[in-house]
Amino acid sequence: MKPSHQSRWLLVSGHIFVWAFFILIIDGATVIAASKHGLPVKPTYIYAIISLGLLTTAVLTSGWSKLLNDKAFFVPFLAIAALGVVMYRGENSGPDFGGIVSRLSPSSISYVVWPILNLAASAGLYLLARHDDMRRSIVAAAFATLVLQFATMEADMWWFALFGDPNGRAGGFAQNANIAALLVATLASLTLSNRSLSPFAVMLAVTGTILTQSKTGFLAAAVLVICFAFTVPRRDLLRWPIPTFAALLVAMLAITVIFSPVLNPTPETLAKRQQTIAEYQSQQQLPVNPLDVPISLEERLKARTSVDVAAELRREALRFYAGILMERPATLLIGMGTGFTNKFVTGPHNGFLKLAVDNGIIPSLLLLFLLVSTSWKAFVARSPELASLTLIAWLAVTFSHTTIVDPFTLPALAIGLASLRKARNRQTSHEVSWPPEGVSAR
Repeated sequence: MKPSHQSRWLLVSGHIFVWAFFILIIDGATVIAASKHGLPVKPTYIYAIISLGLLTTAVLTSGWSKLLNDKAFFVPFLAIAALGVVMYRGENSGPDFGGIVSRLSPSSISYVVWPILNLAASAGLYLLARHDDMRRSIVAAAFATLVLQFATMEADMWWFALFGDPNGRAGGFAQNANIAALLVATLASLTLSNRSLSPFAVMLAVTGTILTQSKTGFLAAAVLVICFAFTVPRRDLLRWPIPTFAALLVAMLAITVIFSPVLNPTPETLAKRQQTIAEYQSQQQLPVNPLDVPISLEERLKARTSVDVAAELRREALRFYAGILMERPATLLIGMGTGFTNKFVTGPHNGFLKLAVDNGIIPSLLLLFLLVSTSWKAFVARSPELASLTLIAWLAVTFSHTTIVDPFTLPALAIGLASLRKARNRQTSHEVSWPPEGVSAR
């Protein structure tokens, strides 16, 4: 039967919203356009259109009921988003506890809106990823976004802070180097089901992680490589395009390390280091991260291979925010208000701790349950793709406090769960096609 006009429209709109989500949202392209380059872009409005578009298209084709197949993921996610709304008390709630309040006054309302949009996008992508055509589109979009993100990260090594933060580390569209490292590993994980694209995606992600100089990123890259090893036969890795591409990346990395003006600052720039440190120190009482000021390549390598001030900064942050919970036991139940921790120059660097301080212990437990249940499904199914996505999600939550609002970790998990469900359907001879039978024919 020929597809109906409605089904053709849904097919086209599904692909458009998937590509828009990856190219504009998942790598932070709209955010950097507004925040760094001052373009008249409203990232929240654009994400609202895309996430609701994904959800609407998916529901019109598949309905809501299939979300219940993975209610251990969506119910806790929904509860976390709902509690974020309930616990919101305004932009300036709570005392400072002697902490250093950010002069930028970041908006805490974003921690109410973006989790809701992430939930909508996750649900839409989950339903769409169950269909063959849309699944292929998602993988292709993830790979294209990875290439784009990698290109902007490489550009950061030649034009100081063109995209990323001004600390000599590659951030690309993601800006923050640690987030960029988790992002490229997540995007590459989404391609593990495609033997043609995954070798190139993994090589790009590993090279990009090296450019970020992120210790958390190195762990994520290790997870990615190990899971990748279970997906592609070794003989396939010897086919000429793969070794050739690997050699090109190694050569590019060597040229970048040797000649990059960002990694090899001039003596004049190094001479101004103490002035830069003093400027940073005037904004905060915590130690200055050595990577945030101009340093030589030798000093950078030493800082990345040892326990440096950056690690001490994270420990100080953990003690500070844990102290908030200990000083005010009531905070453990009701929190200080959604986005309260955004007020400070240095965040908790832990997703569980951030949720506990902002919204109380219940959202933290819900997030823990979500990750544990997803990990169990990956273990039982022995799915390299879902295992990689889940382990990277654990790293993101453990070493970052922005997982709930970053639009890639949880939506990627939803895609991984849908792929797992789709594989099970194949085993039971219930293949899902696009568009669904009830929509594709009159």
